[in-house]
Amino acid sequence: MMRSRVLLNLGLLVLVGVLTAIVVLEPGKEPEPKPQPLTTRKPDTITKLKLVRGPDDVIELEKRDGRWWLIRPWSLPARDFRVQGILRLLEADSQSRHDLAGLDLARFGLDKPRASVTFDGELTIDFGGTEPLAQRRYVRIGDDLHTIIDTFYYQIAATPESFVDPALLPPEAKIVRLVLPDLTLELKDGKWQRTPEHPELSADASIELVDAWRQTQALEVRPKAKLPETRPAGQAEVWLDGQEQPLRFTLLEDDDNIYLLRPDLDLAWQVTKDTAEKLLKLREEKQETAGKEEPKPEKTAK
Repeated sequence: MMRSRVLLNLGLLVLVGVLTAIVVLEPGKEPEPKPQPLTTRKPDTITKLKLVRGPDDVIELEKRDGRWWLIRPWSLPARDFRVQGILRLLEADSQSRHDLAGLDLARFGLDKPRASVTFDGELTIDFGGTEPLAQRRYVRIGDDLHTIIDTFYYQIAATPESFVDPALLPPEAKIVRLVLPDLTLELKDGKWQRTPEHPELSADASIELVDAWRQTQALEVRPKAKLPETRPAGQAEVWLDGQEQPLRFTLLEDDDNIYLLRPDLDLAWQVTKDTAEKLLKLREEKQETAGKEEPKPEKTAK
């Protein structure tokens, strides 16, 4: 009796498994086709980008010697992860594709695109509105309408300053002179000369200060118009090898941060006051004396 019940339960389990497989796998039904990439272009073949977000809101970038640079609205090194995020649009999955012939562009927000990006002056992708249910973004390429995930639009629409590399200086910049509020460093015959000299400090202190300018990354890059209320904190000049004019910074401060404002660009690089200390002052490490002091004799108890 017990054996019959066990066999019955096993038979029911097998039946449930078969029915589940039929429901899930749906024999005879063709699987849905995999999404196709939006374009056949490869990101690493692109050397120019143009982002249009409005009549007076245009960003242009160019690849030079393997590195991306902004050429509009400023001439500065670009933040690489921002550029790579836009280049990945080329290989984004097209969730659906339709011929635009006979369709109302206004229905998809493409009569007046919210933004567009042009790759190498040849391929343009326009961004429209979003689907009401799936919230996928409508995009136009030539005569085709596609839907894609919506993350790319927000990368295209990011503020211009977010495309600026947060490094204070261009890549591989060679500093030959630093003029700071209380110190000047100048490279002569391969050695850093200090004014004032600070003979109590080692030569490494000068090297570390120069390296700080080359290596520091700002917390944020801000337009002058977006700065908080600040106080003047001096001036700084960075002279680079081969440049006739220095990079000039106006130093501004609030309670927590220093802002290194470049008046020629109206852009400021924000750093903490601890970081600014490394940029503006020599590290207070005294040179080791040539010999050690002899220990003083211990006093004897009376």
